[in-house]
Amino acid sequence: MNKIYKLLIIFLVLVTFLLEIASISAANGNAADSLDVTRIREQVESLKEQNLELSESVLGFASYNTISSRAAELGYLSNREFVSLYDPLEVAIGR
Repeated sequence: MNKIYKLLIIFLVLVTFLLEIASISAANGNAADSLDVTRIREQVESLKEQNLELSESVLGFASYNTISSRAAELGYLSNREFVSLYDPLEVAIGR
């Protein structure tokens, strides 16, 4: 019986050791995944900031004043008066 107890104790110590190694391995894997997730989140935030800057840039280039001044610089348009859509238009009615 003494031999059975020794084998049982050795078996339990071995199982405990293996379970500890598995636990450490799983914790290490979780830490590595956490670092990857953190890096990806930082990249997402960086891309969001770049997207906002590009959106502002596109809106600036798409504004009417920017387009008209750039066209005038390139010689595509002569200086003309602005047309307002709020003023009533003259309608010719003749019959």
